[in-house]
Order: sequence, then C-alpha cells, then structure tokens
Amino acid sequence: MLPSTDPLIRKLRPKIMRQNQSIIFEFILLGFQEKPEVDVVLFILFLLLYASTLVGNFLILAVICSNSTLHSPMYFFIANFSSLEVLLTSSVIPKILVSICTTYKAISYLGCLLQSFFYFSFGSTELLIMAIMSIDRYIAICKPLQYSTIMNHYMCACLGISCWCTGFILILLPAILMFQMKFCNSNIINHFFCDSKPLLRLSCTDSSIIATINFVISTVIVLSSLMTVLFTYIHIIVTIVRMSSVTGRQKSFSTCVSHLMLVALAYGGTIFIYVVPNQRYALDKNKSVAVLNIFVTPVISPFIFTLRNKNFS
Repeated sequence: MLPSTDPLIRKLRPKIMRQNQSIIFEFILLGFQEKPEVDVVLFILFLLLYASTLVGNFLILAVICSNSTLHSPMYFFIANFSSLEVLLTSSVIPKILVSICTTYKAISYLGCLLQSFFYFSFGSTELLIMAIMSIDRYIAICKPLQYSTIMNHYMCACLGISCWCTGFILILLPAILMFQMKFCNSNIINHFFCDSKPLLRLSCTDSSIIATINFVISTVIVLSSLMTVLFTYIHIIVTIVRMSSVTGRQKSFSTCVSHLMLVALAYGGTIFIYVVPNQRYALDKNKSVAVLNIFVTPVISPFIFTLRNKNFS
C-alpha cells in the first residue's frame, strides 16, 4: 500500500466502522429464555389470558353500546378504558405469542420503535383516563346536584379526547428522539417486547437525555394522575362516611372499591418499572412485573368493572 494513502485509510476506517455498526435492521427479543416444554405452557397460558382480555373488554363495550341506560359519563370512561386495554395488549401480545410459538424472536427496527411508541401511548392514556374516572366519581358523590350540569356530553367528550391526545403527544417527543438514535452496541433486547429501558442500553450514542426525558414524563404522568385519584378519593370517602343513608353509602362504596382495586393494580407495576430508579440487574424483575401489567391486569379489569354492578349482571 502506498504511504500517501495510509493516513487516509486510517482516518476513514473508524467512520466506515461506525456506519457499518449503526446499520441495524432488526432486534432480537430474548423473551423468557425457557426450555421448549415450558414455552408450550407459556404459549397456552398467554393465549388464554389474551383471549380472555379481548372477550371481557369487548363484552363490556358491547353492553355499554347496546344499553341506552349506560350512556352516562361513568360508563363512557369505562368504555374508553376497555378500548385502551384491548389496544395496549394487542400492541404487544401477538408478537410475544409468535416469538414463543415459532422461536422467531426478531422484530424489525421500525416495528420495535412503533411497538414501544404505541405501548407507552396507550399506557399513558389509561392512567389519565383513570384520573378522569376518579374526578367523575368525586363530582357524582360529593356534588350530586351539579353532576348533570358539569359532566354533560360535551365535557365528557372533551375530557376523553384530551386524555387520548395528551397520552400520545407526551410520548411523541421521546419517540422522535429514539427514531434518530443509532444502535450499534448490540441488537439483542433483554425483554419480551420493546421496552424503553433495555432498548436505550443498545444505543451507541448518548441516550442519557432520552432516558431523562422518559423518566420525567413517566413521573409527571404517573404522579399527577395518582395524586388526582388520591385527592378525589379522600374527599369521596369523607363524604360517604357522612352519608345518613346506609343504602346510599353501600352503593357509593361498591362503585369506589372497584375503581380503587384497578388503580392499585395499574399504578403498582408502573411505578416499580418506570418511576423508581433501578439498576441493571433489575431487568429480570421488571420483566416479571411487566407480565402482570400486560397479561394479568387487563384480564382482571373487566371483572373489577362488573363486580357488584347490577347493570352488567
């Protein structure tokens, strides 16, 4: 090789290597890394849970749509929540089932980033809807005479649209930044879906800014909606305790208990994974909690909504 070209090659080699490294067309999802016989059990279990989620939530939607007596603010927001449960699980579970069944664990670069975007958008919208549901119960129980005036059809539509738009817009910024990232360290994701934390660890560019933005957005969404729920339910409980009618007290408590059960399930796992700082070794724990969020909670929520509810019996 000519001496004059040697420095040029040395200068270009790192650039060429970086370009080659950054070309990642797909990611590999490690999933659960179980034995084949365990995979069969997981596939059947997850398929049954997913089918139960779809059936339960679609039944709720069908009952609400077909029964004119349920065309009220409370059931309007329940219908929104059930729709989100279907969309959230459907953005993740089909790919998980395919990965377990066929052992094809690859997901395209675009598919991975889109899966992450929709999962977090639907999840954020769910938390906001739950906060609105608590406000609806607060007005119904604490300000019953003003309820029909405040929670009219226009207000319900505005609140519902605001939740959906806010959930998607807040996730849009980190999603755009992630689309601009380069991944070259590896294409193996230690998870069963494209979660943001393990995905960011594969970046060969500085991901600290996106990680900080993700943490701030998660904290704002979770804590603001949770504080709204707690604030409204403190007032609700005080109002219920002061009620003179035993029947009215029992009816109000039954409605609130079902909502609080759902809040505990949804917020517990979300706070553990996305708000509480954790270390690298916590990824396996995060996967276990994510199973509860993705597979278990959406199955339980239809039963919680219909629990002691005569309109669904």
